[in-house]
Amino acid sequence: MNAPVTRLSRISKFLIDQDQLDRGAALAKRQMHRVEIRCGADVAGSYTLQLAALTACALSSRCFPGATYAKLDDEIAAAPLLVWPQLGLTFGRALEEIAGVKCARDSQTDSRTLVFGAAEAPANALRVTFDGWVALVGRADELPRALEREYFPAVGVLAAALAVGELFFAFAKVSIEASRRTVALSLWRPDLPADARDALGVPVAFLPRRMWLLGLGHLGNAYLWTLSSLPYQNPRGVEFFLMDFDIVEDENVETGILFRNTDLTEMKTRACAAWAKRINFRTRLIERRLGNGFHRYPDEPGLAFSGFDSNPARRILGNCKFARIVDAGLGGAKNNFDVVGFHALPNPRTPDELWPDLDEMQRSRLEHFAFN
Repeated sequence: MNAPVTRLSRISKFLIDQDQLDRGAALAKRQMHRVEIRCGADVAGSYTLQLAALTACALSSRCFPGATYAKLDDEIAAAPLLVWPQLGLTFGRALEEIAGVKCARDSQTDSRTLVFGAAEAPANALRVTFDGWVALVGRADELPRALEREYFPAVGVLAAALAVGELFFAFAKVSIEASRRTVALSLWRPDLPADARDALGVPVAFLPRRMWLLGLGHLGNAYLWTLSSLPYQNPRGVEFFLMDFDIVEDENVETGILFRNTDLTEMKTRACAAWAKRINFRTRLIERRLGNGFHRYPDEPGLAFSGFDSNPARRILGNCKFARIVDAGLGGAKNNFDVVGFHALPNPRTPDELWPDLDEMQRSRLEHFAFN
C-alpha cells in the first residue's frame, strides 16, 4: 500500500516509494540494520579522523536510528575532543552527546562496520580514509589507508558522508556495487580523478569569519556543522547570519544533523543559533522569507551558502548583492534523491538559466514530495 507522503523525511520516503512500505515498517527496517563505527587508538591525535568518525556516527544514527554503535577502547574514549575543545568533552562523550550513539568495547553482532584509523577491520568492513582534500571509502581488505595529511578538516565530513552513503545504498538496494567498490572525491578539484596530482590540494591557510546561511533545513544544518567544525582559533571572532522563516518539524529532526527532538516547534534559526552558541560562535537571526526586495547591506558579509528547496527562491539570489554565493540542492524523487547539485554565483549563466521553472510534467512528478 502507499502510505501518506506528506511531512516525511527523505530517508523513510525513499523506502516507502521503493518498497511500498508504510511508515512504521520503513522505520522498523532501518532500526534493525546495525552499524558499528570502529576507531583506532590513533584517532585520538587526528583532528580530521575525529571529525570523520563523529560525523559518521551522527549521520548513521539518523539513517539507522538506535542501531549505530561506536567501538573504541577506554584510552581513545577518554581522549580529549579535538574538534570543539571549548566543550571540554572527551571523544567518547562527544560521540554519545553530539552524535547520539552508544559506545562499547565489544563488537556488535550482525553489523556493517566502518573503520577509522588503525582499528582492526573485520570481514566486509569499509575503510574511511583521506589525504589532503581527497576522501576515500572502500573495502578495508582492498583499500589501504591513505597518507592522511591534514590539509583541510572538512574532508573528514565528506569521507563520513560517502561511507554512510555506501551503507545506505547497499541497505536500500540502490546499487549492487555499493560497499563493494572504492569511492573517492576531491574537495579541492572535484572535476579531477581523485588520484590526480592536482586533486590533493594545499593546506588551508584562511577561513571565512562572517557568512550567511540561507535556509536551515538539512542542507543548512550540514553547512553549519561543517563550517563550525573548522579549526578556528577564536570562535568568538566568527559570525553566522542565520536566515529561515520555518519551525523544526519531525522530518527535520530525522535528516538535520543538528536538530534534536527538543527543538521541535522552535524556529530553525533559534535551534541552529543554540548549537552555534554552545560552541562559542556568534550569530544573527533573520526570520523571514528571502523575497524579491531582499539584499545585503555593505557592512554585512558578502559570502553566502544557500540550501533552498525551490528554484524560485534560488533565482532571487542574483539580486541580493552578495559577493559570492555557494548553492546546493538535492534531488526530490526516488530516482534522483542521491543527486547533489552545486552552483556558484557569479556565474556565466544567469539565475534564470541556472534554476528554470519546472514544466507541468516535472511538477506533477514532484508535487507530492514535502522534503525539507
